[in-house]
Amino acid sequence: MKHLLLAAGLFLAPLQDDAQIKELIRKLDDSDFQTRDEAFHALVKAGPKAVALLKEAAEKSTSAEVKTRAADAIKAIDLAVKAASVYREPARINAAFADTPLPRALEDVAKQAGVRLEGLAHAPEAPLTLKLENATLLEALDRICAAQEQLTYAHASEGVVSLVKEKHAQPPAVYFGPFRVQIGELTITRKSDFKATTTTASFTLASEHEKHLKPLAKVRFEISKAIDDQGTELQVARVGDAEAAALGGGGAVVIMGLGGMRPPDSDRRFEAKGFSPAATGFRLLQGTATFLFPLQYTDVKFKAPAANDREETGDFAFKVLQTRQRYIEFEVTRTKGTEAVGQDEIDRRLDADSVVLVDADGKEHKAESLQPSGLDSIVIGPGGVERKLKYRAMFATAGVRNAKELRFRFIDKTLEKQAPFEFKDVRVP
Repeated sequence: MKHLLLAAGLFLAPLQDDAQIKELIRKLDDSDFQTRDEAFHALVKAGPKAVALLKEAAEKSTSAEVKTRAADAIKAIDLAVKAASVYREPARINAAFADTPLPRALEDVAKQAGVRLEGLAHAPEAPLTLKLENATLLEALDRICAAQEQLTYAHASEGVVSLVKEKHAQPPAVYFGPFRVQIGELTITRKSDFKATTTTASFTLASEHEKHLKPLAKVRFEISKAIDDQGTELQVARVGDAEAAALGGGGAVVIMGLGGMRPPDSDRRFEAKGFSPAATGFRLLQGTATFLFPLQYTDVKFKAPAANDREETGDFAFKVLQTRQRYIEFEVTRTKGTEAVGQDEIDRRLDADSVVLVDADGKEHKAESLQPSGLDSIVIGPGGVERKLKYRAMFATAGVRNAKELRFRFIDKTLEKQAPFEFKDVRVP
């Protein structure tokens, strides 16, 4: 017991010097699993200051356990450092405005959020009475602008918000950290025949994030529960997606949207089936938006791309299938392991915004879009299941033939941040 208490004290105390780090490294070979595990997590928490001694242990230790765990700790620390570089929680805004001149209130919000306001002259001198508790910038600005006759805002650039003299559109929204999810258009269609009336709702989901963040141009929406205002549980699928699974019986449908050249906040359209004939909206719409941040990537390059050219990176291979005047088609396969490559996995890893073609004159052209172009084949053999996925990169401003280079980023590791949302009592406008 004394041993465990001393160990716990060491794990919980801040690491001040090399002696403590060395003691934790020694405990990576302890006979007790919990002690080894706690030492590992304490070293990861210590961060970069532990890396030098961990590298020494990984190279020189005579214990296989220490060598393995030290190498794993170095990787975990590196991953944590990269995660901190691409994501941080937003500043929180706390303020109680009572008949405060609107320009002054906006300046207070901007100061707390750490952004600069432009176009403050568009803000009327009307008094503002509003209480903000632990609000994010998006929520604070939405609430302030929604209360004004003619005032909205736009992100001019990172760290800069522009006020605009226009009516602020405010559809139903949910805020989570630096993210916002909104319901856009919502329509209900009723079709009758001689037997029954079928009622279907179509709606869009849109996402937004504070501009200090740079997620990939892919937002994954997962709808976990949908109930109409008559209490009927609904089936939900993405419009036009024949392969989407229906939500029902406690399940969930996962919708992956390829960004292409669309902005990260592009809408996603869904269809909810099974509405009661008298329904006019949702009692509950619940789900999660997942934002992806690149942590580590590889540049895939094809010099003078032509059919059958092949490049490999990590566990994956890329092969050019055909080149046409305005597009290049290539396939993706897994080169290691027996697990078949999944469409969602590749959609996450391909950075659509990074696809660039260098033409015969050396000029660079960004792809207009990068989209899946169908499943090529599935081969089952001694090595497992091989699934080949085809993608098509479209170029509006360049001729593909005789191009000098095609390049794009393939994400090796991503950081996922989830924004759960729950909308209640949403009616058709």
